Amino acid sequence: MANTLRDEVNLRLYCCRLQLEQYQQYLNAAELPLTVIRHLAGEAACIHLQRCYQAYLLELGQAYNVSAAGCCSAQSLAALMAAQGISAAEITQLCELESDAASWLSALLAAAGPVSAPAEVKQQPPAQIRLTALEPSMLDLEALQTAYESLRQLIEGQRSLTQEW
Repeated sequence: MANTLRDEVNLRLYCCRLQLEQYQQYLNAAELPLTVIRHLAGEAACIHLQRCYQAYLLELGQAYNVSAAGCCSAQSLAALMAAQGISAAEITQLCELESDAASWLSALLAAAGPVSAPAEVKQQPPAQIRLTALEPSMLDLEALQTAYESLRQLIEGQRSLTQEW
């Protein structure tokens, strides 16, 4: 029997990698201002990573026979599992990463609000509209590449431990 959720996670990881490659191509071409590239490619990569993480939570829920629909954090999945008397090392690890303010996963999830929230539009006269540099953030290529590699390694590592059982 095919594990469609596993396939979905793999597809999302692949899309993340492709989006990061596209980001690098935009940077190499240097045809657009950096701010535009960060919003165009950085936000897309961030969303792909977040969706991949959510798909992985669904995969974990399925592995433990817990309906994880609507879960967007390991904390919420852990609560559902606890209600059924289930605990899992994978979920504990994810909860720790989510709650550690210095972790790549915490930074990725914190970026979910600003990226997915509607932008506040400020009316300005056309003469005052300009592109400004952004502070380093999860929209930077390096931060997104780190998050991608960390997520990929985490998923592969947890899957290998689960398959041993």
